[in-house]
This record gives sequence, structure tokens and C-alpha cells, in this order.
Amino acid sequence: MTNQPTWARIASLARALVFDPELVLMDEPLGALDKQLREHMQLEIKHIHQNLGVTVVFVTHDQAEALTMSDRIAVFDKGVIQQIDSAEALYERPANAFVASFIGTPQMNLIEAVHLGVEAGRARFRVDAQELAVPLDGLAQKLAADAKVTLGIRPRAFE
Repeated sequence: MTNQPTWARIASLARALVFDPELVLMDEPLGALDKQLREHMQLEIKHIHQNLGVTVVFVTHDQAEALTMSDRIAVFDKGVIQQIDSAEALYERPANAFVASFIGTPQMNLIEAVHLGVEAGRARFRVDAQELAVPLDGLAQKLAADAKVTLGIRPRAFE
């Protein structure tokens, strides 16, 4: 649908929906639209999804579009799924360094560290010659002492 005029895209979508499908696949349907029309069509597609109850698989390379339109997002790297999750989970709890560096603006800062252990409800890490203590989460409790890890820190954590 990428090279079609807007009216033709809408007609194509209408033809697909008339048969009451359970699934609609959209491959970059908004790619060549201007910003205003693109945002309007995003709302229309969400409206169709909510009102008709049809599952929409929406392929896009536009990160902002994926984060605002989706209930669940699959992040791929070289054709391999890295994580399938909600936008919030992708942003707050990325599964690996690729997802952490790919999702969000500004991007996450990745820091190599060594896990020192847990003390007083905080996970302790060594970064170069400095110690860093962060609030404990479930993952840090499972780490062995002296485990090499990559810490992900969003710039907003320093605000």
C-alpha cells in the first residue's frame, strides 16, 4: 500500500475489513504520508482495532509510531525477535542490550559493571573503581557475586 494515494489505501483497508477477518496485516501502511495525515490515520487504525476487535499486525520502522499505536511490540534484530512486550516494558525492562539501546529517545546509557552483592535492600555494583548502589529488583537478587553485567540507565534517572 506504500505507493498508493490516500483514498486508495482507505479503499484497500475497507476491502480487507468487509470480510470480517480475525487478523489484518499492515506492512508500512503510513510510510509515505505527511505528518498530519499520518497521525490522523494512526488514530483511525486504532479506532478500527478497538471497535471491530480485529487483531492488527502493524509493521513499521517508525519507533514512535510503534510505541503509540501498539498494545504489544515485537523488536527484531537481523530477523530475530529480541523481545515481545508492552511499550512500557520495552522501555523500562528491556530484555537485552540491543532492545535497551534501540527503544526510547534519548537512548539508554549502557555501562559495564560487576555485581558485588545485595546489601540493605540495594544491589551493589562496581563500575571501574567506583561502587554504585541501586534499588533492588528481582533480577539483581538472582545474580551471583562477581557476575559481569551491563547496567542500563536512562538519562531521566538523573533528573
